[in-house]
Amino acid sequence: MALVGEIPSKRGESLAEQRRYAIAVTPDFDAGRSGVCVAYDNVGRGGYNACGGAYPTNQAPLFGLTPFFFQSGEVPAGGAIQWVLTGPGVTAVGIGRFAVKTIASTDLPAGDRAAVFFAPGGTRSNLALHGSERVKLITEGVVTYATAIGASHRAMPSDGPPAALAVRHRYWHSPASPAQGACALRIVRPERLRAVWGEVAVKIGTLHSEGAAFFSCLNTWFVYRGHSVEVALLLDARSPGAEVQKLWGSVAIARAPGFVAVGYASLPNELRKALGGPLTARRVQNMWLVARGGSGTAFRISLLKALAASRG
Repeated sequence: MALVGEIPSKRGESLAEQRRYAIAVTPDFDAGRSGVCVAYDNVGRGGYNACGGAYPTNQAPLFGLTPFFFQSGEVPAGGAIQWVLTGPGVTAVGIGRFAVKTIASTDLPAGDRAAVFFAPGGTRSNLALHGSERVKLITEGVVTYATAIGASHRAMPSDGPPAALAVRHRYWHSPASPAQGACALRIVRPERLRAVWGEVAVKIGTLHSEGAAFFSCLNTWFVYRGHSVEVALLLDARSPGAEVQKLWGSVAIARAPGFVAVGYASLPNELRKALGGPLTARRVQNMWLVARGGSGTAFRISLLKALAASRG
C-alpha cells in the first residue's frame, strides 16, 4: 500500500541528497464510507497524512495530488516532488505545457495509477483540480490545473475531484452494547478482549468507481491483552455481494492460511507512525476483517481469530 521511489538526482548530488518519496494509499476505516487515506513523505523534506479522499470515477479520474501549495506561486529553492493519483484510464497527467506519464503499481488500489515528477525551484506551479475547494485556499500566486489524459492522447472530461461515498452510521461507546447496523462483530474468544467503542453503517452503500474500491461497513476499537487495536470490516464497494477483491499491497502470511499482511518496512519511520502501523486481515464470507495496531502480526492474527463477522 505504499508507492516508494526516487526522482533522479542532480549530477554531483550524494545519495543522502537524492529525491526519495513514499506515497501510501489505504482504505478509509470510518464506518459508512468508501474512500481512501493518503500519506506522503518526501524523505528528509516533510510529510503529510489525511483521510476523507475518494476513489476515482469515470467522471472524476484524478483523486489525489500533492498536498502542499506555495503562497508565492513558485516552488521554493531546491525544488519539490509533486504527484497526482489517477484512475485506470489515465495514461498521463497534463501539468501546464507538460505531460507526465502515469505508472501502475500493486501498492495502489487495483487498476489505479500515479504520476510523480520533480518541480525545480522557481517553477510557477500550485497543483489543483478543476472545481476543487483547494483553489480557494490559494490566495496568491498561480494555480496550475492537473488534467487527465487518456489513451487517445486527449484530455479526458472531468467534473472535478470525486466525492467520497458516505452513508449514515451509528456510534456507540461502552458500557453500552454495540450499535445495530448493516454488519456486526461478535467476540467468540473473550479472554482479555474488550470492545471499547465503534461505528456501524445503517446500510451498505454502492460506489461506481473506475478502479477497485472498498466500503467500510463497521469499525471498532478493542483493548486486547493491554493493547489498543482498530478493526474494520471492508466490502467490495462496487458490488458488495460479490467476492471481495484483493487488499492491495497485501501478501499471504506463511503458516497462517487465509490471512494476509500489509507491511510498511520500506517506509520512513514517521510515515509508518502516521499510518498507524501494519495491517493484518482475513477473509470472512465476502468481506475483509482487518486489524491495525497491537504488538505484531501474530498478535493481530490471534485477535482476528477471536472475532466473528456477519452482515446484518
